[in-house]
Amino acid sequence: MAPRGRHAPWRRPRRVPPAGNSGNARKSGNSSGEGPPPQAPPGKAGSGEPGSGRGRIRAGRNLPAALAVGVTLGGLALLTLFTVKATFLLYMGAMAGVALWELGRALAVRGIRPPLLPVAAGGIAAVPLAYWEGERALVACLAI
Repeated sequence: MAPRGRHAPWRRPRRVPPAGNSGNARKSGNSSGEGPPPQAPPGKAGSGEPGSGRGRIRAGRNLPAALAVGVTLGGLALLTLFTVKATFLLYMGAMAGVALWELGRALAVRGIRPPLLPVAAGGIAAVPLAYWEGERALVACLAI
C-alpha cells in the first residue's frame, strides 16, 4: 500500500511554529525574553461570565445519553447472562462484532484498513469457543 501524501501514514509531518514565536516560549513559560507572560482576562476562568473570556467548557459528548446507553447495554448483558446462556452468547458475539467494526473505523482514520470479515469472524467465534471449549480453544482462536 503506497502512502497517500508526501510522508508515510505512520509519521506525522513536523509542525512549524508561527512566525515570531521561537517555540521555547510556550514550553518554558516565555523565558526567551520576548516580554511578560500573557495575562488572563478579568473575571473567573470558565465561569461563563461576560468578562471571563471563556464560555462553558464542553467535551463534545452527551453524558446523559452515554450513561443511558451504558446502563442499558450492561443491564441487557446481565439479563441474558442470568436467564438463558445461549442468548448471552449471541449477545456477546454481536457486541464483539460491533466492537471490532468500531475498531476498524478508528484504525481507518489513521489509514490502517484491516480486513473486516476475517477479523469479525474470528472475534465472534472466540465467544462460543471460550464458553464450550475453555481457555485453550480461546488462545488457539486468537493465535489464528
